[in-house]
Amino acid sequence: MLFYGEGVEQDYDLAHEWFHSAADQGHLQAQRNLGFMHSLAIPGIPAHWQDAEEANLWLSLASTGDPTQTNSALVTKRLQGVLSPIGEESESTGTEFDRGERIFMRHCAGCHGFDGIAAYPDAPSFAAGERLGKKDAELLESIREGKDLMPAWGETLGNNFTKDALVFIRTQFGSISSFQAEKKTRSTTTRDPQIADDGEYIFLAFCSGCHGRNGVSYYVNSPSFALGERLHKTDSTLMDSILNGLGAMPSWGEIITRQQAHEILTFIRTLQPTFEKG
Repeated sequence: MLFYGEGVEQDYDLAHEWFHSAADQGHLQAQRNLGFMHSLAIPGIPAHWQDAEEANLWLSLASTGDPTQTNSALVTKRLQGVLSPIGEESESTGTEFDRGERIFMRHCAGCHGFDGIAAYPDAPSFAAGERLGKKDAELLESIREGKDLMPAWGETLGNNFTKDALVFIRTQFGSISSFQAEKKTRSTTTRDPQIADDGEYIFLAFCSGCHGRNGVSYYVNSPSFALGERLHKTDSTLMDSILNGLGAMPSWGEIITRQQAHEILTFIRTLQPTFEKG
């Protein structure tokens, strides 16, 4: 609430204190929050919070998935050279394509889409061939250094994992099928025969890249609706967030209709009971 100014005056200093209070006790999402705060990965964070060493430290701790570890334990492991760079523990096995696929699904699909059809406004759809006409060196530079709204991933992934991600993108989306070209321009009202509910279909097309296909978020600071996050808010408040944006979330009001936003919200309300039933 303090970080985004929800119901209170925005205060990064107090938000940072609360993040630390939880992160020091092993709360994984708070650890990720600290990492993203110190990396300035979210628009609007004051520049004086940038601290690459702190960002790498907390994101590394969060990536272990072990809430029993403490910050001091992590520091000790890194100084001893025991802890691998971010993501290496789970992403270093397999072929270039295998590694690249895991990296793409973890770090890139939130904007570029799990199927290569962009889920985020202005992100290129690789399945439609967008940006793939550029040379490898140019694409690698964009991944490492960032481009426009896209953040720089060089320090997070390193050179080898960056190349693996490009290998996957080239291999998976290098050719454009007629189905993919048609999918690029489809209307949100076009029904997938395997998905009976319009709200679910629109959610999967536009929202799941950050909030998760099953409602458990992939993107740091995106609420996990399956865990009940944000669902205490009224329908009108949530509708306003969908249509007008909130924090790092873009405004969808010019892309989907109010009726479609209502259908998304109706589906979102089903995620927590579905999750709790297993």
